[in-house]
Amino acid sequence: MVLHRPAAGAAGLVLVASLASAPAAAQGLLQRGETIGIPTPPSWTLTLGALGGIRPDDEGSDDLAGFGAPLIDLRFRDLFFLSSRDGLGVSVLRGGGFAAGPLLR
Repeated sequence: MVLHRPAAGAAGLVLVASLASAPAAAQGLLQRGETIGIPTPPSWTLTLGALGGIRPDDEGSDDLAGFGAPLIDLRFRDLFFLSSRDGLGVSVLRGGGFAAGPLLR
């Protein structure tokens, strides 16, 4: 298929105009405070739950007893946590999926 010069020129102009407007569109997103990529996690998270099960009354016993416990997990970003499972702690050193700091259980 052979394009006539006016059609080829118009197609080229449309292509150049669309490529030139892409940075302006991206700049508009950033000016409105929108981010591209990973969303910011919420500041506070609270998880509530319950744990239950059955265990022997005594070691080696055939008698069974039920038990239950609440599960509470309160976290502030990746800095502070209070949890029935993990205890109370502060992450002083953080990075690459690793955190270290004081912990009370």
